[in-house]
Amino acid sequence: MTRIDLTGSDASGETAFLLLGSNRPPREHFLQQAIELLGQLPDTRITWQSPVLRTPPYGYTQQEDFLNQVLHLKTGLLPRQLLRAVKETEQQVGRRESFRWGPREIDIDIIFYGNWMVQSPELMIPHGDYRNRDFVLKLLLEFDKGLKDPVTGEALRDRLQELERKTHEGLHEPGGQG
Repeated sequence: MTRIDLTGSDASGETAFLLLGSNRPPREHFLQQAIELLGQLPDTRITWQSPVLRTPPYGYTQQEDFLNQVLHLKTGLLPRQLLRAVKETEQQVGRRESFRWGPREIDIDIIFYGNWMVQSPELMIPHGDYRNRDFVLKLLLEFDKGLKDPVTGEALRDRLQELERKTHEGLHEPGGQG
């Protein structure tokens, strides 16, 4: 695993953004159940929740729309600990294995973890495809209109405008469930 801490700070009390998604009924219940369980994680506090956004499926489109939401956390868990906790939460909510881009009771992705960059087979921070998902950018910008990618410094509103321009020109498919 490659870990780069761009601030020199330790992980204690680090902020993180998680993306939650569900498209199997009862979607709202699965989101709420995941939030409740994540709020019970040790040394972790949910400090903000985005509005819920309905998004079309990506990849395999013959399925229900997704409900997506972003959470902002303050956590003492290190990235791999947070990943394990997220995967356990998915299991507790009742996630069943599906095919790629298939229907899900709950899907939880770590989008950002402080200013860290993590690259390993099981974990990529920032999330490997968040920049190509307009709905993720929109939800993150609900938290802070001036939010930037903590690694590249790219303004998320600039990236969203670029995606919207490409979508308008027919070069990019909106959404992007993963």
